[in-house]
Order: sequence, then structure tokens, then C-alpha cells
Amino acid sequence: MNHDEFLGTLDSEVKSIALSFGVSNQTALADFACKLLEDSSELTSMEVGSTALVVGPNRKKLRVDAYGFDEIDGTLQLLASDAIANSASATLTKTEADTLFGQLAWFVQVAIDDNLRSEIPTYEQAAQFAWSLAEIWPSVNRVKLLIATNRTMSDRIRTYDAPMIHGKPTQAQIWDETRMFGLYESQTGKEATKVLFSEFGVDGVPMLSAVTKFEGTQTYLSVLPGDLLARVFDRFGSRLLEGNVRGFLSIRGKVNKGMRGTILGQPERFLAFNNGITATASSIEVDPRGNLLSVENLQIVNGGQTTASLYHFLKNEKTSIENLARTSVAMKLIVVDPELADELVPDIARFSNSQNKVTDTDFFANSPFHRRMEEISKRILAPAVDGKQVSTRWYYERARGSFENERSRASSSPAMLRKFDDTYPRNQKIDKSDLARYHSILNAKPHFARRGSQKNFKAFSDEVGPKWESDHGKAEFEDGFFKRIVGTKILYDTTHKAVRDSDWYSQGYLADIVTYGISRLLYEVDVRKLSIPWEQIWQKQSLSAPITQALLVSSNLALKGLLDPKRRQQNVTEWAKSEECWAALKQMPLELSDDLVGILISREASKEASKEDRNRGAILSELETLKFLAAIETEYWEQLESHPRVRISPAAKDALKLAKSGSALLLDKKKASLLVQLIDEAHNEGIQRPGSS
Repeated sequence: MNHDEFLGTLDSEVKSIALSFGVSNQTALADFACKLLEDSSELTSMEVGSTALVVGPNRKKLRVDAYGFDEIDGTLQLLASDAIANSASATLTKTEADTLFGQLAWFVQVAIDDNLRSEIPTYEQAAQFAWSLAEIWPSVNRVKLLIATNRTMSDRIRTYDAPMIHGKPTQAQIWDETRMFGLYESQTGKEATKVLFSEFGVDGVPMLSAVTKFEGTQTYLSVLPGDLLARVFDRFGSRLLEGNVRGFLSIRGKVNKGMRGTILGQPERFLAFNNGITATASSIEVDPRGNLLSVENLQIVNGGQTTASLYHFLKNEKTSIENLARTSVAMKLIVVDPELADELVPDIARFSNSQNKVTDTDFFANSPFHRRMEEISKRILAPAVDGKQVSTRWYYERARGSFENERSRASSSPAMLRKFDDTYPRNQKIDKSDLARYHSILNAKPHFARRGSQKNFKAFSDEVGPKWESDHGKAEFEDGFFKRIVGTKILYDTTHKAVRDSDWYSQGYLADIVTYGISRLLYEVDVRKLSIPWEQIWQKQSLSAPITQALLVSSNLALKGLLDPKRRQQNVTEWAKSEECWAALKQMPLELSDDLVGILISREASKEASKEDRNRGAILSELETLKFLAAIETEYWEQLESHPRVRISPAAKDALKLAKSGSALLLDKKKASLLVQLIDEAHNEGIQRPGSS
């Protein structure tokens, strides 16, 4: 994708989001930018909602379009969106940037002042942001202010030094269309970072190079001063943590009390007591003596809690800060060829964490589950609707940017591009975070869905991951599963518009209302031993009037539950993230109309349909296994036969003989299973799995 194509993509995405959810282009750009920056670890779990108003005795304008807090490094994140029409040749000037940053900074001042905060109308999304900010302000270590703009930043803005806000260090970033394009196109999916140790007062870090070098990687061993690691993390924040490790930390906690005790009481023994860290990089710079001078694109794949514990000691233990300089941390640094990073870094992270509490589900983002969803999405056709003569497909975006890359390849001719756009409408795209969110809503866990994409995906992984690992559980994830996920998106989009246009809705909490409204209706239907007609929704690609009306009623009920004066948590957004909120809403009565009940299907019919889906899923699993075995070269099977420690049973020998002859597709389920088991056993003996590199 070239720069001009990206500009077209940016414009199309903003318009699509604005149209789908009835929001301004300003809010739509904020949504697009937050998703892009979250995917690249620049931001964490952002809430989008635009507010611009005047507050205070001087009627000073505040502005905020998105809000978030990184619990791991204590960074408050605030974003202002700048979306203008015909932005192709437009420039964001320094004066305009000063104004936007000033409005964001004023929002912080207002939020932490009780009197000023009360001036924000409660229906404004900023009111909830402000209450959340006031609650977490003591835990804030730094403030990050961002501008997302579809314009090009003026050449006069080379650097931007933001003043501290109430004693908190403040960083200002402008993400213009050029910078977003660079991020979109980067091989790593992240903006390049460079750790230059001289900037931390260290001339070089001694290290040893491993004698062996695997193709595409080189490994080094080193010992870092604890205070150096803490200060590097203070500079770059949790973007240094590989995504799965960050997700693990956000759930399990960032500070280890044992490590803190060691730093306080026996700092010199920290190296002996601690396992150290494992990190990857795209390149390094060394001096003639072999000392490490700089690291490009440092990613900590193991030892995130060690790093976070040292960092929080740096920030919170001021009276014992000298102890940090007396600690040391072992580091294994693996330099990975950038072209292999997407493949190798997740594997390095998974295997380096295989002996601690980080489980396989913490790495579910890289699971073959997502390949199956992608395969299903490209295979099944959605019926043509609204008078169209062509069927469409729902696009599952397993890898970030794959939709736009495919569309870009199709743009080689106008006819191919029209065909792609007709087959894959932009509003029929679902990514991993979307799937996890719809799964939580579908399975009566709206409080998980409202906890942010990272935490919700972790909960999704914990539930789905173990099922995927068993043949019986894997059969659940077939065409019917994908259709229900799509159906839930249709429920969400329809409810969002219906609530927004209703006479009882004013402003605020729309995402909370919609999420809880859908889950509450699905829960009520299930309690009555009935089921939503998912196949009918798939065939029509829309909702019938009784379902839409029922969703409006349940959403109205959800609003009452969210605003219950007796709720334990006054901050509605935070209340919506709690299991207590969901438990309270489930107790509130919800009536179902006769029209709705008339189109629902019985539990028995639903189970029968699920049984058929599961059978199809089992067949799909068998076909995937056979395709995998059929693709294995003869040399691999011969390697297994000749290996002294790989024991092959007589039954497995028969299956292996068939596979060697090129007839793996003729294997029955039992024989295929024996070969998969044999591959696992061979891997334990050091033989690389087929298909690995």
C-alpha cells in the first residue's frame, strides 16, 4: 500500500465508522486512531467519546475525544481528534497543535478539581472520563497527550516539549496521516524505538555472544544494572512489553512483593534470586570491545513482572532509591531478522514463558483458531440482500492490515477492485478484538466486554483456548459459531442505531447501554429455554421488527440498571465493568412480547442445530488435520523412522506408510490422530515440527 492508498483507506474508514455508528468524523477518526495505536502498543484500552465545552470562571475550552490509563506503567492517555474534509493538502499548524494540547491539558486540570469537575454535564462522556481520572490520579506516573489528525503536521513542529501537569511529567505526540501511514506499513506493526544507553549515563553494557547462530537470529547474554532497566522502562513505558506479556501483567498484577522485599533488604542478591529477562530486538550496536551501546525495537518477552517491579520501585520507593543501583538483572537478548519477527517473536515469547505462570491461553492471539475463523469467513457466502444481485462475505482480519492489503492488491484494475468491494463491504469486517467482544456479549458477559479490548481478549482466550486444544471442544468452532458472532455484530449495530434514535435516550453511556441491553435479552431468552433464530438473522443479514423492539426494551432496562441510584460505584463506566452490575441487572424483570416469543426457537431445536454444527465442526477439524499431514514431505517421515529415540507403534507404522506414499488424505480419524501424536512425541525428542522454521 502506498501513501495515497492509505489516505483513501483513512478517509473510507472514518466515513464508514461515522455512518455505521452515527457519530461525527471527529469521533470516528479517534476510534480509528485508537485502534491503530492500541494494536501497536502505543496506547492501552482507550474509551472513545468526544466532548468539547467551556468550563471555569474564564470559560476556558476543554477537549477530549478518547481516554485511557495504562495500569502497568501508570500512564494517563488522552487524545484529541482533528478530522477535516479535503485533508489531502491541509497542514496542522503549530498554533493549532498548541490549542489542542492546551485543551487536553485543561481537561486534566478540570478533572482533578472537585468544583470544576462538577461543571461537566453528567450526560457528557467526558464526565465519566473526569471521574475516572480523579480516582486514578494518585497512581498516575506520567501524562501522555496525543493529537490524531488526517492532516499533515507542519514542518515547524519538529519537537514538542509539554509542560508538567500538577507535577506529573507530560509527553505530547502528534499522529498525523504520515506518521499513521508509517505505523500501518511497518514490518513489526510498531513505531521504531531505539534505546541508546549513553542517554542513561551508561557508556556500554558488557555482553557475551552465543557461539551458535540460528538462521535469522543471534543470541547474547548480559547483566543489566537494575536501575538502568527501570529508567529505560520509565522512558519507553509498557510499549517495551511484548503484547501477550502485557496482557498477562494487566490481569495478574504488575508488582511482585518478593522482589520488592529483596530490593529493600538484599539488593545484591537480586541477581541470584531472580530469573532475569528475555528480550528481542531488530538490531543492536556494539563498541570494539563488544559492549552493547544501543538496541533497536527492544521487546521484553519474558520478565515483564521483574521489569515492572523495578520500575515501580523507582517511582514509589524514593527513600530507598539507592538500592536499585545495587541490583542486577540477567538478560538474554535475541536479535531477530525483521522479516522473520512476526513469525519468531511470538514463538520466542511463548517458549520462554513455558515454565512460569504465563499459560498457552496468554498467547492465544497466535492460535490456529484464528486461521480457522479466517478460512470460514472466506468460504461461506452471506445471502444477497436489499435488492443486490451478488452475495457477500464477512472478512475476518486475522492479521492487522490484511483487509487493506488484499484490497490494495485488487486495485490493480477497476473491475477487480469493484469485485472486492462488492464481496467484502467495509462494514462487514471483524478483527480479533471484535470477535472477542461479541463473544462476551453473546455469552452473557457484558462486564467483560466493557473492560477494554486487552482484558476482554484475555478472558476470551482463557475460555476458548482450552476448548480449542481438545478435539471435542474444537468441533464447537465451525460455521455456526462464526455465523453467531456475525449475528451478534448485527444485533450490536442495529441496537446502537435504535437506541441512539429512540425518544428515551439523551446522551452518554451508549456503548454500555447497547452491550448490556443485548446480553440482558439473550440471557432472558436462554432462561426461558428458548433461542434467538440465528440462522434467520444470517439469511436476512438483518433483524426482524420483534427482535429490534425487544432490544430497545432491554436496552432501556439496561440504562436504568446502569444509573441505579443505589449502585455501589458512582462512576457509570467503571460500574459497567463489574460483575456486580451484571448480577443486579439480571435480577431486574424483563418482559418478552408475544411477537418475539413467536419467532424464537425451542431449546430442543437449538440443541439439534448445535449438534449438526458440531458434527460439521468435527468434520472440518478432521479435514484440517488431513490437509496438514498431506503437506508433510517424505523426508520428515523418514527422519522419524530413522531416529533412535522415536518409538513408532505398529498401528502408527501403517499410518506413516500411507502418509509417505502421498495418500495422507485417505487416513481415517484414528490413524491421523496417531500421526499427530507421533509428531508431538518426535518434537519432544528435538525434531522440528513440520511447517515450522
